Amino acid sequence: MPDTERSLLRVAALVLAASASLLVPVPATAATSDVEAKLDFPCCVAAGNAFRVLATITTHGPDPAQDSVLTIPTPPNTTFAGINKLLVDPAAECLRPPVGGTGTIECRESTLTPVQYTIFFNASPSLHEGDVITVEAHASSATPDSNPANNDVTANRAVTLGLVDLHVAASLRAIPFGNDAQVFITLTVTNSGPYTAQNAKVVVTNYPSWAYTSQQLSQGTLFAGSGGGTWAIGNLAPGATATAVLTTRTVSTFFGPVQLTAAASADNTDATPADNAVTLQAAVTPADNVPAIGALEQLLLALGLATAALVRLSRG
Repeated sequence: MPDTERSLLRVAALVLAASASLLVPVPATAATSDVEAKLDFPCCVAAGNAFRVLATITTHGPDPAQDSVLTIPTPPNTTFAGINKLLVDPAAECLRPPVGGTGTIECRESTLTPVQYTIFFNASPSLHEGDVITVEAHASSATPDSNPANNDVTANRAVTLGLVDLHVAASLRAIPFGNDAQVFITLTVTNSGPYTAQNAKVVVTNYPSWAYTSQQLSQGTLFAGSGGGTWAIGNLAPGATATAVLTTRTVSTFFGPVQLTAAASADNTDATPADNAVTLQAAVTPADNVPAIGALEQLLLALGLATAALVRLSRG
């Protein structure tokens, strides 16, 4: 065979070998994504009040994240209050607990774009200053994740007792009652907010000593003593008012003015403490110092009047 033909055959064999190598399938690279959960816990958490958390799910590629899910459980000692969605795929759907309930918030997107949710919770009024609220979030998708370390995030915030503005008002009236005086008291405490007043109370001091004979409280408990008492109101929400209507009787013969001081306070710092206390006096005037008579005295008086009338008739 001539050398030229041999050369051509060698070239043809090389071309065939190269073509065959091109027909070998190359394994496809699997799609991957890097989804991340983020939390921003701004400002404050006050016991008995609402607070907000910003939760974000995003992806760093390289491929789109399909069927992404962001889950946020309702934190302990809180209840769900609401959710707003920002930068959201119109197809995104969020399952959520009922307002005032607990459970897990679950937000889904078919193809992930950066999404931020503003979530509102209510902190339990039984929380105390220094307690910690912990919020957790988890991000996932159907696309394999190249960096699962950033799928979970936790944020903490200490509970504070926000400012309150308590105002106390009172009325005082005294009337004779036998050799003593009967005293009628009305106390009103209002919290102008902006936060719930924790363990609100009113301390009452009085002169002279008296005994409490009746009480009507809109809330709380009265711990009474002869020289005053403490009205333990409990928690008082922003804008709420608590009222106590009390009746007392002096414990010794007394016709001078009676005096009452009522001072309101709470565990919170008060924005305007100057209006937390009030002092009142009520005089039992000499004109009022005709001893009031009881039921027996009224009966004897009626019998005496009736006897006198019969005597007059018999003489007529």
